[in-house]
Amino acid sequence: MAKDLDIFILKNENSVSDLNINRLVSISDKVKSVHEPCLDSIKRQVRELEINAEVQLIEAGEVPRDVDSRLVIILDQNALIPRQYLLSAVSMNNMYKSKAVFCGPVSTKSSSKPNDWFIAEVAEHYKTYTLNEFNKVLAFDITEEPNLFPPATSCVISGRFYNEVGGYTPLVSPRGDIKNNSMFLLELSKIGSIIYTKSLETSYYVSPAEFEISNFSKFFYQLGYSRGVNMFKSKEDQYETLWKMFVESPESIDNRTLSFINFNTEIDADHKKKYAEKLATFKCLYQIGMFEGINGQKIL
Repeated sequence: MAKDLDIFILKNENSVSDLNINRLVSISDKVKSVHEPCLDSIKRQVRELEINAEVQLIEAGEVPRDVDSRLVIILDQNALIPRQYLLSAVSMNNMYKSKAVFCGPVSTKSSSKPNDWFIAEVAEHYKTYTLNEFNKVLAFDITEEPNLFPPATSCVISGRFYNEVGGYTPLVSPRGDIKNNSMFLLELSKIGSIIYTKSLETSYYVSPAEFEISNFSKFFYQLGYSRGVNMFKSKEDQYETLWKMFVESPESIDNRTLSFINFNTEIDADHKKKYAEKLATFKCLYQIGMFEGINGQKIL
């Protein structure tokens, strides 16, 4: 008999004790929608709903490629989820049975503020995902918009479609594995639909140790790489894209790169030079990631 759910919680190298997260949750307890540490919360929700499910805390590279369940949920170990997350996931699947993936907005939470003033400036963009224009509707189909696809680590997936694309694996880049495998979602979008719904909202807990330039640099490189691998469908298209974006009209990529991070004109004079340098570094890392994603080779 098939299980109802397979739930894979991907291990995080910056995982923190539940004590730190629970303290954050207790501070937020007056908020209508409380987000809890995903591992304990999902186990409790499985028991309360009496669902036949298997919950695994697992390395990203060890996730099974084939399942015998109706639904698959993939979450990061540091994810925080609402107390009704599982009920929302099952309800969405019951309403839209032919859909491949369900996802929702991802915000970030932390029990402390970054010590680095620059990281504090850009922290709101780190590992977040939201489509504000669609948050007021029950569900919105984003299948035809790959640029709007969610992180692979915050998705509810049809078991049938999961098996059909060969399951989840990290995205392999020249600079290490990327948990957010955009190619996995792209393959799913070819055989089913990607549905965005605010009812599957989650949060990502950023530990104090994660507020480092190195982690943010890796994130923006991976963002660019994930964007790059989804930009071409054939070798001919690959070369044409590289030529147009990086040779013929490089100003177009300069204008689009991390356009959601604007230069803060209110930065005081003492910090402006450093702010510009670090922002330029992030933009360059994104562009290197995009180039390597399109080209498939490490350039430096």
